[in-house]
Amino acid sequence: MRTEITLDGAGPQIAALLGATGKIRRGWQRGAYGVGARATTLAKAMARQVTAVRSGARVRSYDSAISDDSNGVTLTFGAIRPGRDGQVPLHVRVHEGYNFQGVQVARFVIRAKNAKFLTFPVRAGGGFARGGIVGWASKREVILTPTPVVEPIGRQIPGALEITCGKVFVDALHVVR
Repeated sequence: MRTEITLDGAGPQIAALLGATGKIRRGWQRGAYGVGARATTLAKAMARQVTAVRSGARVRSYDSAISDDSNGVTLTFGAIRPGRDGQVPLHVRVHEGYNFQGVQVARFVIRAKNAKFLTFPVRAGGGFARGGIVGWASKREVILTPTPVVEPIGRQIPGALEITCGKVFVDALHVVR
């Protein structure tokens, strides 16, 4: 038994779709850029909410980038913007929950290396202002719990990209008809 299916008259639509690939790719770039920009804005806002901002280095490190290759369009999002020294600030990785080896951890225990206690200033109002020291505190160890913002936002990006880039493709198909 043999079955043959022939599409008569599909040639013009196929040729038009092949001609629309540049338009589709540009649409995907625009869509991915928009998703990345929204993710970056959300990451910066979340970082301001979950940690006290002193220098702003953490907030400035969040960004997105679009690259184009033969396979399609790639969106990179996260703490990717380098600081003054050309590196992403180390404390940003710590706040995102990654140790020095790049392994994700649930908490960091900070202990004094060369003394019995960690000593740090207590500031007026409990803030992070550079002045206004009203005393000093000493602790044997401090436990830092990470406050990641990239991971929760990153879980939403594939769905947003699928919707955005799918619309571009569907729009191109409607133009072909």
